[in-house]
Amino acid sequence: MLDNRKILALMFMLIFIACDNSNKIQSNAIDISLPLDSLISGLLEDKELIGAELNIYQNGVISFNKVYGWNNVNRERKIEKNDIWAVKSMTKPVTATAVLILRDEGKLFLDELVAKYIPSYKGYEQTTIRNLLPHNSGDDGSYGNHTANVVDFNSQEDWVMDWAKETPKGNLGEYDYSNLGYEALGYIVSKVNQQPLEEFIQERIINPLELKNPHTYFSPSKKWADRVPYRYKMNGDNRIELIHTNKDEQSWKFFPAGFGLWMANEDFVTFLQMWMNEGKHKNLQILKES
Repeated sequence: MLDNRKILALMFMLIFIACDNSNKIQSNAIDISLPLDSLISGLLEDKELIGAELNIYQNGVISFNKVYGWNNVNRERKIEKNDIWAVKSMTKPVTATAVLILRDEGKLFLDELVAKYIPSYKGYEQTTIRNLLPHNSGDDGSYGNHTANVVDFNSQEDWVMDWAKETPKGNLGEYDYSNLGYEALGYIVSKVNQQPLEEFIQERIINPLELKNPHTYFSPSKKWADRVPYRYKMNGDNRIELIHTNKDEQSWKFFPAGFGLWMANEDFVTFLQMWMNEGKHKNLQILKES
């Protein structure tokens, strides 16, 4: 099993820390910048890390921001502040926020059955939206070669409906990471609000939070494409393997609710701070405090 240091080297890293306004947390935030800076610099020297950006958000502002390393192993471009990262599964908290916005508005309820929205669902009949959010629906995440089959479908609905025919391999109520559980949530948001998930996220999360560089689709023709670091993973021989460059088109045809966002580090810090600020951004209540 890879240790934590090697896990950090699997791909370019997006690092962000949000702190609230208490004096204790502020003090800790100042203190942790030095050890984190040292850790990241050491990983870079040991060639266990290629590039990273570190932000510490404190008392309403980013109090520490530093970039490290390169956008690929060939050192063709240094990482720059607010480069745009494929945040991958950190898309899930954004999709969860969309679900909770609709809950706040009374348009759906967390204890409603998944089968209400996906009648063909072959999972446990008691499975609710609440089960999907923390990954305890019983789906073990193995569907479609762990979602590699996303490239075979033309829409999120087609993908979700294909998954819905699967019998769960896990147990309802037990944690098991499921990308498709979040695709089901994204589909439910789209169905309830009668608009594509990415449009809802743009209108109800990205715009109100005043995020500057979030994107729901990548193409090398985009003006911001050269700001995207390459992605890597560690293969079975503990060697770095290239997954995606900023010269490659994305392989899926629609916005995946579980891993579809590209975002600048500062934007994701702003999103996290809304959660830590009891659902508020400035004077706007994005989510109810509860």
